[in-house]
Amino acid sequence: NKHTNCRIYNIRIIYVTLQAVPNVQRNQLQLVGVTAMFIASKYEEIYAPDVGDFVYVTDHAYTKADVFQCEREIMSKLGFCLARPIPLSFLRRFVKAAHGTSKNHHLAKYLVDLSLVEYTMAHYRPSELAAAAICLSLHLLSGKKLEEVWTPTLSYYSGYSLEHIDPIIRKLAKIVVNVDNSRYKAVYNKYLDTSLAKVSSLHQLRGEAIYELAKIPSSS
Repeated sequence: NKHTNCRIYNIRIIYVTLQAVPNVQRNQLQLVGVTAMFIASKYEEIYAPDVGDFVYVTDHAYTKADVFQCEREIMSKLGFCLARPIPLSFLRRFVKAAHGTSKNHHLAKYLVDLSLVEYTMAHYRPSELAAAAICLSLHLLSGKKLEEVWTPTLSYYSGYSLEHIDPIIRKLAKIVVNVDNSRYKAVYNKYLDTSLAKVSSLHQLRGEAIYELAKIPSSS
């Protein structure tokens, strides 16, 4: 969980930085990326990597001084505030409210992880992503309708109606059915692990229900 949280913070820092400074030069994007990772690791990890490790990752394209300077600029843009909730903070609460299983939790985490690299999902609140992910997870694993799994209890604890999260659910479904065509397989491969219930290989992720939500004709 620590590594997952660190990755989520890393991506959020990059998004916020690029929104605050939209004209970042292309040759500086790698510096922003490794500096965001450096900041996230110091915030989230007990033993954070040394700044020299991040310089090494860039093949010494930047110096330690470059990373420290970029860190100061990013933290200034963030208002020196990193203590903001992430989707997983809400997901634990929603799974408990739904009396969900560990498989529900793993599948919802997989959906959240897939959404992190999709820029079209960047503007959604962490709580919205978590709510949509657990709703889709409950729907796929139970075979029940969305209206049945999104109970008044979940609506109360999340603060969202089904109508509110429905567009997000459909976007998540579209991301899932396009996984096979994606060049980025790291998240998919991660969730093939038995400790995560191999949720990325579930047959429900290639079934009629999710294709219907994504509005893509099923190949089966």
